Amino acid sequence: EGIREHVRRKLDRPSDIPAPEPVARRQVYFKGWHDTAIHDRTRLSAGMVIPGPAIVEQADTTIVIEPRMTARVDAYGNLLVEIV
Repeated sequence: EGIREHVRRKLDRPSDIPAPEPVARRQVYFKGWHDTAIHDRTRLSAGMVIPGPAIVEQADTTIVIEPRMTARVDAYGNLLVEIV
């Protein structure tokens, strides 16, 4: 049929979700130098919010979150980046 079952996942309440701890910090150039948090993708879990500027490193890619952007890990583990 081409239709799959969709399992809804529920996030913890925001107060129960810890802030992600960066594994490092470094200066990164975004139209000027910014102190930037470096995160390990494998340490991020659903509901976590990463304010920019930040860099998320994983084995197969690097995700750049510029200043005035925020990333959020959804219930399926996707990283959603928004301009704020």
